[in-house]
Amino acid sequence: MAETKINTGLIEGYADMSAEEKVAALENFRYNDLSKELEKAKDAVSKANAEAADWKRKHNALLSDEEQKKQNEDEEKKTLLEKIATLERDARKAEHSKKLVALGYDETLANDTATALADGDYESVFGAFKKFLEQHDKSLTASLMGKSVEPAAGSGSKTMSKEEFRKLSDKERADFARNHPEEYKNIYGGNT
Repeated sequence: MAETKINTGLIEGYADMSAEEKVAALENFRYNDLSKELEKAKDAVSKANAEAADWKRKHNALLSDEEQKKQNEDEEKKTLLEKIATLERDARKAEHSKKLVALGYDETLANDTATALADGDYESVFGAFKKFLEQHDKSLTASLMGKSVEPAAGSGSKTMSKEEFRKLSDKERADFARNHPEEYKNIYGGNT
């Protein structure tokens, strides 16, 4: 248990009391007396704050008009610089977001990533990149799984000619080569 010390200076006449009176005074000591001390301390702080404000008023009154004007200009300049910095950050954020949406990011992820970029929070940026790649891979896989590979039109019993094969898109050529390896070898003589 922590030892509690009582400031005996708070008990009136404590120094002049007998030992029995001191014990009785300590037994009857109320921490309410401490609240009186706390009030005194609060009053002292309030008084000090009032004096500081008064000194500031006196100081400002002693400043020349030119010094006051310079002080006001400095404060306005600081405020304007803060506003400019905020606007520049917002412009960078909007530009980043626009570019990310163009890359395929959804709006929310683009805005979060753009904010992290503007704030220099690269840990969040890389986390967003990872999330985007995972979403992209998942949707690409789903897209590819949903499409079944069908033979090229008219390739039922008829063999594909070299001219017909050249008219196919790259994807259709790759699908044809994968699904009809023997016919592909016949078209190109085994050379790819």
